[in-house]
Amino acid sequence: MPVATQVTDPDANLVSADIKPEARTLAKTSHSVIERRYRENLNTKIAQLDHTLSDIRHADDPPGDPTVDDYPNKTKKADVLNEAIRYVKQAELESQTRIKEIDFLRLRVAALEKLVICPDCALLRKVL
Repeated sequence: MPVATQVTDPDANLVSADIKPEARTLAKTSHSVIERRYRENLNTKIAQLDHTLSDIRHADDPPGDPTVDDYPNKTKKADVLNEAIRYVKQAELESQTRIKEIDFLRLRVAALEKLVICPDCALLRKVL
């Protein structure tokens, strides 16, 4: 039967024992300030995203049309992020559709150029 060995670090207890209460309070305060700034920055960015999405939702509205927002003034962060995800996915689909359409149009242009260059084409003789 193997014997379990326990590794002890004599300095491990010194870390918490060596910190003075004033230093702990200062560290907690500093951490709180940093966390508050982080939350405020994140909330600001989510509010900007919500405003941008609102502008996109109402882009087709006639100027001066007093429409009511789809969401109340206090929007849930998850709702904003979900709407942003839907918008990005829709934009990706539209981009893929446009890429396919461009490829199709390039093929048509190439086929029409061949018709115009062809010296014995019946279509060219009718035009000339």
